[in-house]
Amino acid sequence: MAKAQEYVAKLVARKKELEAEWEEVQQVLEDTKEQVQELRDNLALCDCEEEHAADVAAAEERYAKELERIEHNKEMAIQKGEDYKAARQAKVEKGEAFRDARLAELEAADAAADEQKEAKLAHIEEMKENEAEEHEKELERITAEIEETKAKDQEEYDAVAAEIKEIAEKLLEYNEKMQEKLTALTEL
Repeated sequence: MAKAQEYVAKLVARKKELEAEWEEVQQVLEDTKEQVQELRDNLALCDCEEEHAADVAAAEERYAKELERIEHNKEMAIQKGEDYKAARQAKVEKGEAFRDARLAELEAADAAADEQKEAKLAHIEEMKENEAEEHEKELERITAEIEETKAKDQEEYDAVAAEIKEIAEKLLEYNEKMQEKLTALTEL
């Protein structure tokens, strides 16, 4: 009987604990009743398929616009590449024309120098009849002039050759840059 009373006492104590917890829960429900009602009032049923379809359509539209933008950029890059190639080709042609003109000038200068040399050699032949001393002096003078003319021609030729080499190096550098840009453009 004592055990039964002990169990009854435990059950009564547990009942009181549960009743206290129940009252706390009821109080919390009462305190949050308005908030819960407001949430229920604002709860809207959604048509998820329609929203999904709208999201998909918007994403597809963004994708189509992005593809259009990319295609436009690609076309612009190709056009810029073509323009760049044309500009480089024009510069190469201009450099080649300059080189050809300078070579023609040098060849004309060489021909003129050859004519002068021939004229001077002819004059030397005429002077052979003169005294040996005068002939020797004139020969030295003319030879010095010929050497001076040759040196001057060689100097001009070397200067033009250096210019041509510099232009060729620049053209090669431009071509390498053009190839790099074209490679970069094709990788877009």
